[in-house]
Amino acid sequence: MKSALVVSTLLLMLSIFSAAQHKDFTLKGHTFGEPFAEFWTKTTDSNPLATCADLSHRKPGSFASYSQKLDREAALRRCDVIKSASQGARSNFFVKELGEVQFDDGKLVGMRLSFMNSLKQEQVPFVKIREDAVQTYGPPTEEGNLDWQNGFGATFHPRYATWNLDLVVITIEESPKTIVSDRSADVDVTFLLKSEVEKMRKDQISGPNVFGKAQ
Repeated sequence: MKSALVVSTLLLMLSIFSAAQHKDFTLKGHTFGEPFAEFWTKTTDSNPLATCADLSHRKPGSFASYSQKLDREAALRRCDVIKSASQGARSNFFVKELGEVQFDDGKLVGMRLSFMNSLKQEQVPFVKIREDAVQTYGPPTEEGNLDWQNGFGATFHPRYATWNLDLVVITIEESPKTIVSDRSADVDVTFLLKSEVEKMRKDQISGPNVFGKAQ
């Protein structure tokens, strides 16, 4: 009886551990790994592919301004990227309510939130973002300062912090503040599935050896 109880307890602990290990990562209402079509059902925008098809068939009017033509060309380029994402290619594009999203194999694998403090009245500095991340994800795995130098020799030391979680890698990066002002530096926060990080690393080193065959 006792051994049966021990076995059942161990099985329960293993199932709890397994569930914890495979817990989904969700950000702004989206689950990393969700399919392309499901992603659009959770946004205020409808799937843009239908709009893209209509846009590609409509030619700009004879009296369309230069800026209107540029806007159309930019929209068509975005459409090409979104179409590639729907077909499984690794693609990054901007979604107004989310920021930049990344798809690969037809699934959501990454997201980047940008805080453009240099352009906006509402300031969200690095220290605020880091503190919110600590409250949500715990202490960072690594943090420090980067060394950056511009063409005039001026040096800057923007901050960064990284969280190496079970499913995702989170990186907060402060941009070099090259202009003296009372505004905070711009900050990017990147979320990327660890499986995608490894896949991108393998893609970067794939191909024939640039030095030829080993001697």
